[in-house]
Amino acid sequence: MSEDQGPYVYFLTRLPVRVPLMIRLAQWGLLAVWLMFGHWIFAGRGYRYLLQYFSVYHGVFADNVALKAGILPNWGLVTLALGALLLWLQLLWARCRTSVRGEEAGWVWSGRKGPARPTRAVLTAGGAWLSENGRWYLVPKGYVDAGGRDWLLASGATRLAVFHWRSLISPLTLLLLVLVAGAYALQRPVVGHRETRTSIYLAAERGPSELQAAAAQHPDFRPWARYLSALAACDKAACLRSQITDRLEMMCIGPNFGGDGGTLFGLLLLAGRSKLALKVMHPSPGQALDIALRLGHPEKAKAILEASSLASGAVEGKRELLLLEEGRYGEAWQQAQTHAADDTLSGVAQRTVVAQMSGHQPVARALAVKLLSPGLLRQVRLEGAAPDTGLGALQRPVRDVKHSAARALGFAVLGNLPQAEEAWDRAEKLAVVVGIPGALDRERIYLDLVAPGGSWSGRARRRADSPAPGAALPNA
Repeated sequence: MSEDQGPYVYFLTRLPVRVPLMIRLAQWGLLAVWLMFGHWIFAGRGYRYLLQYFSVYHGVFADNVALKAGILPNWGLVTLALGALLLWLQLLWARCRTSVRGEEAGWVWSGRKGPARPTRAVLTAGGAWLSENGRWYLVPKGYVDAGGRDWLLASGATRLAVFHWRSLISPLTLLLLVLVAGAYALQRPVVGHRETRTSIYLAAERGPSELQAAAAQHPDFRPWARYLSALAACDKAACLRSQITDRLEMMCIGPNFGGDGGTLFGLLLLAGRSKLALKVMHPSPGQALDIALRLGHPEKAKAILEASSLASGAVEGKRELLLLEEGRYGEAWQQAQTHAADDTLSGVAQRTVVAQMSGHQPVARALAVKLLSPGLLRQVRLEGAAPDTGLGALQRPVRDVKHSAARALGFAVLGNLPQAEEAWDRAEKLAVVVGIPGALDRERIYLDLVAPGGSWSGRARRRADSPAPGAALPNA
C-alpha cells in the first residue's frame, strides 16, 4: 500500500483533521428556526391565520380542529424536515472526524470502525458496502487524499458484478423512506378534513335531510352545514323559517361573516319577529327605531331618535312615520315638504297617507291613483329566473305582497273599501304562504290610519313579533 498511504479525510475536512465550524453553526441555526416556527404556529400570526381559516368551517369548534388538522400536521412536517437536516449534518460531522491511513497491516481507521483489508464491494446510493471476512461495512463516498483520489478506488476491494440486495440500503435511502412515510402520516388529518368537507358539500347538494345527517355524523362541521343550509333560495314559509333558525344558530356557533347580522335582522323583520330581533341582535339605533315604529310604539321611537345621533338623511322617512303614529299630521306634512319627494313605492305610499291625514285630499287622491299601478313606480326588480342560492328569490313574493298592499292603500284613500279589503286579503294570504307577514307592517299602520276598522285592524294589529297563522317560527 505504499502508493496509497493517505491520509484520506472527508472532502469537507482540512488537515489537520478538524470539523468545519459551519456544521455546528448550521445545526444551531436550524434549532433556532424550529423554535421560532413553533412560536409562530402555536402562539403567533400562524396560529391566528389557521384559526381564521378553520373558523369559516367550524365556528366555535375551530380551536380544536385547527390544532388537529392544521397546527400539528404543519408543525410535524417542519419538524420532520428540520430533524432530517439535523441528522444529515450530524452524519457529516461524524464523517469529518474520520480519517483513513494505509499501513503494512492494512487500512487503519480513526474516528470510526472500517475494513482493514476489504475484499468485495457493493455500490449503493452515496457510498459502498465493503466486505472483510464476512463482515460488511458501509463506507460513504467522499474520503479523498491530498490529490483528490477517492479512497473507495484505492481500497483494493473488487466490485461485485451481480445485483446485491445491499445496494438498496443506505442512509440516504432510509432517510427518504422515513421522510415520505412521516409526511404521509402527518398529512392524514389534513386529507381527512378535506374529504369530510367535500362530503358535507355533496350532502348539501343532495338535500336538507342528507345535510342534517352529515352534520350529525361530523359535529365539528355543524357550523359549516348550517351555513350551507342558509344558502338555499327560499320563497315558502317552511324554508324561510328553517333558514332563520339556521342563521340564529350560526350567530351563536359560527361561522360569522360581515353582512350576516344585517341579513338575519332583515329576515326576522320580514318573518314578523321584530321583538326577537330586538332581544338577540343588539340592533343599532337605526334598527331599533325601525322596530319601535313597526311595533307601533311612538314613545319608544321618539326616545331612540332623541338619544341617538342618526344622520338626518337616514331618518327622514322614519321621522314622518313617527309623526303620523303620534297623530301630528300637520307636522308630518310640513316635514315632508322639507325634502325632495321620494318616488319609490314605499315613499309614494307614505306621502299618500301624510297628505290624506293632513287634509290635502287632492294630493292624496293623485298619489293613490299611482298606487293602483305599483309596477310603474321605482323599486328593486329581479329580472330573469330566480337564483338557486341567496335571497334573490324572496324579491318577487315581497314585491307581490307590497303591490297588493299598495293597491289596498290606494283603494282605501279613494274610498273603495271593498276593493281595498280584497287587495289586502290577497296580500296577507301571500305573506302567510311565503312566511313574510312583517313585510306588511308599515302598510298595516297606513291603512289603520286611513280607514280604521278594516280587516287590517281586526285580524291585524298583529304586532311584528306575532307570527301569521300556520307560520310560527320554532323556538330559537
